[in-house]
Formats: sequence, C-alpha cells, structure tokens
Amino acid sequence: MKGDINLLPEEIMSTTSYERPSSGSGVIKLVIGLILVGVVIGCSILAPVLHIKMLERELAQLEKEITSEKYAEVKKVNADLASIDGVLAKKKTVLNQIDSTSYPINDIFVALKNAEPVGCTLTNIEFKNNKLKLTGIAKDNFVIAEFVSAIQRLSFLTLDSEVNVQNGNIFSFTLRVGGKDGN
Repeated sequence: MKGDINLLPEEIMSTTSYERPSSGSGVIKLVIGLILVGVVIGCSILAPVLHIKMLERELAQLEKEITSEKYAEVKKVNADLASIDGVLAKKKTVLNQIDSTSYPINDIFVALKNAEPVGCTLTNIEFKNNKLKLTGIAKDNFVIAEFVSAIQRLSFLTLDSEVNVQNGNIFSFTLRVGGKDGN
C-alpha cells in the first residue's frame, strides 16, 4: 500500500501550469534604477560645484575684510618689518664677509712664533687694518732671511714691504693679513 501522500491543498493540486509574472514590473524596476543612478550622478556633479561656489563667496568676504581700514595698521607694521628684515640681512652679509676674511689674532701670533728661527727675536708687533708691522733683532742676516722665508710659506700672510735691516741686525717689515694674491 504504497500511495502518494500529497499535502498540497486541492486548489493547487489541480493546476498544472504556473502564471508568469507580469513583464511590467521589470520595466518599472529598470526605470526606477535609471532614475536613482541619474540622481546619484547629478548629486555627485552638483555637490562639488556648490562647494566651490560657497568657497568663492567666503574668499570674496575674506578679501573684502582684508582690504578694510581696520587692517591698515597691520599692513604698515608688516611693511616696516620687511624693511627692517632687509637692513638686517645686509648687516648679516657684511658680518659674514668680515668673519670669512678675518683671521684670529692668536693664530697669527702662534704662526709668527713658530716661523721665528733660533737667533731671531721679535721686539715689536703692530696690527692695524689687516697689516702687521714687525720689528725684531736677529743674530745675522741669514736668520732674517730664514724668518722671512718661513713667513712667506704661510698661506694667510703676505710680505707687504721690503725688509729693512739697520745696524745691529735690527729688522723691520710689514705683512698683509689675508690670502696670497689678494684672496
């Protein structure tokens, strides 16, 4: 006794074909979808344009505010500061130039002492306007020549005058402080 057990209600059991869904609902969905896509695209184009317009209005308001009379004093102070900065920049340039061309006096004295041969003694050193006037006593003329030769090997001292030798081997000459050949 095997029989078919059918639990479907009798109205449904007698139908052998199913109804097709109406084709009108697919078109409606397509139209609604296209409208939504159009709205999204329109909003994505319109939103930046509106934002740019709003920013342009704010910019115009700020430009109007900046040109107002209440900021005239600020503009004057800024102009004064700019002119002061220019003067300070020129002074800084001059100071840097002086620093780059000057030599520490201690280094000059150490170099002179190291160049001084045995039998030579400096008795007077005058430093003025990047010139050194040296006076000293030497044992003989060869010691003076050795001293002058040692000085000429220094890169920052240049012989500026002739070497004067007096009685008793007292010598004097002038040196220019700075690079060789005016550098």
